[in-house]
Amino acid sequence: MKRIILILVCSLAVFAATMVLTYKYVEKEALQDADQLNALLVDRVGDYANRTIRHTETDAVSYLSGLLYARQIEQDSTSFTEFHTTEDFKHELRATAYDVLDDFLRVNTYANSAMLIFAHGEKPGDGIYAPLVKRDDTNRYDFSNSSQLSLFDSFRETHPQRHVVWCLPSSKSPQLPGDIILFYVPVYDEAEQFFAAFIATYDIAMLQKWLASILPYGTGKSCVFIVNGNNDIITSTFNYDKASFSSIADMQHSMESSGVLHRVDSAEVSAPGVRFVADIDGDRFYVYAKKFKHMPWRVVVVCSESAVYAQVYHTANIVAVVSLIGMALMLICCTLIFRHMRNDLRRRVAMESELRLAAQMQLSMLRPDKAASDCFDLAAYLKPAKETGGDLYDYVVKGDKLLFVVGDVSGKGVSAALFMTQVCSLFRSAVSRCDAPDAIVREINDVLARHNPNMTFCTMFVGIYNCATHLLQYCNAGHTRPLVLSDCHVSTVDVVPNMAVGVMEGFDYKSQSLSLKQSDTLIVYTDGVTEAMDGNHKLFGEQRLNDAVAATDACRGAREIVGDITDALQCFTHGAPQSDDITILSLSIR
Repeated sequence: MKRIILILVCSLAVFAATMVLTYKYVEKEALQDADQLNALLVDRVGDYANRTIRHTETDAVSYLSGLLYARQIEQDSTSFTEFHTTEDFKHELRATAYDVLDDFLRVNTYANSAMLIFAHGEKPGDGIYAPLVKRDDTNRYDFSNSSQLSLFDSFRETHPQRHVVWCLPSSKSPQLPGDIILFYVPVYDEAEQFFAAFIATYDIAMLQKWLASILPYGTGKSCVFIVNGNNDIITSTFNYDKASFSSIADMQHSMESSGVLHRVDSAEVSAPGVRFVADIDGDRFYVYAKKFKHMPWRVVVVCSESAVYAQVYHTANIVAVVSLIGMALMLICCTLIFRHMRNDLRRRVAMESELRLAAQMQLSMLRPDKAASDCFDLAAYLKPAKETGGDLYDYVVKGDKLLFVVGDVSGKGVSAALFMTQVCSLFRSAVSRCDAPDAIVREINDVLARHNPNMTFCTMFVGIYNCATHLLQYCNAGHTRPLVLSDCHVSTVDVVPNMAVGVMEGFDYKSQSLSLKQSDTLIVYTDGVTEAMDGNHKLFGEQRLNDAVAATDACRGAREIVGDITDALQCFTHGAPQSDDITILSLSIR
């Protein structure tokens, strides 16, 4: 009996010691994992905000450079962009202000309103002319002589620099309800005098929705929010205990009273990746913060201790049950199981978060998959073979010209996606300065080839369609030859065998031209279409593509043609794994 009691006591002692050591070890590892996860989270939110600024600036600068005769664009910076205009164009811009704002909202799909604020008129008493256009609103607003313009004068006095500025949120305006973010571009005349300001507004709810989609904690109280330079909470995922807070203002008060916002603003969290502990409403929380690069904002992640250790507590309880059954086996197996689970969880969470964020960022760069005007109808389709891919399409409307590109980066996955985003950025930058397809391709090639140690290349087809002359100028850089559907007949476009971009700097690309008539359709695609395979590794091929293009009604629009091609691909592959990225762009002439 004594031996049984001694064995039982020893077993309980070993069990207790095992549980204590297991808890301590796993808690330490869980905290390290939480540090890495949340450091990655604040980095990605900051990168997303900075990329949003850069992409927004690219759209505005690309548009204004063609409209207001941009003199200089610094591609590698978000500042030092100046716009100067002539005296004749000043009168034209005043007369067509509402048309200009409508056109910008059509080009930029993210802005919810656009506004031009002109300086005082030439005659005394002219006042300030300030037209405003909102998306999906037929009304036209005029802020002329409005008392709210005094806010703009104060802002301009504090921001005299001539470059794009990302402003703090503004709200409580009758014409601009809700929380918005202003994007401001000043315009000067030839005499270096302030002439006008171009302002675009963006709904902050879009940023809030994106933050909620990446929150990694499904249990416990946790939150991601953004504060401005005045320590005001701009937006939040608001998952931090909805039962305690009725509004963001209530959350603001709680964060201030607990000292979280003060510590975020202090020097101790000025460096990236710093964590501190705070007591909020009697609960213990871990707080992570980081400053944004291009504006005086900070991203803050607040996660409860229970959220950090939720997986630890669940796993430890399983270990306790196993330990009661067999203590000796538990000591051997538990260590291996915990180590395997910890490493696997860390890799899986990091990989899933990276891939999800990369896919979201890549798709956010693409234009809408359809566009239309009085003279053309455009539709596009892109489906990566993996979470991220190397195919791309893009287009820009400049006056009566449509500039577009379809490209295919060598390789797949994250590396191809990164190269694809660089090609898209270079295309949007090049079209603001070049009006010939060979010049656009030449500029993209020289930049890529100059910094390309891995010899990654990209085939592309760049076209410029003139609505007035119905002439298509194009340059094919090693890309698959497009198709033309004319009078129910499918033909292949003749192309010069130019080299793919990124291979050799200084290559002399040649452009060609093609006349398109009404009801003609141009189909540009990547080799992922013709090289799609079924379960028996049989290729889709060019003949099936031609049949899909020429099939059914000849009066189909661009979207219907793209749909027929994708339906034919799906019917052919029968659910077989996709082997390559698929991109299709269809341009129908009206």
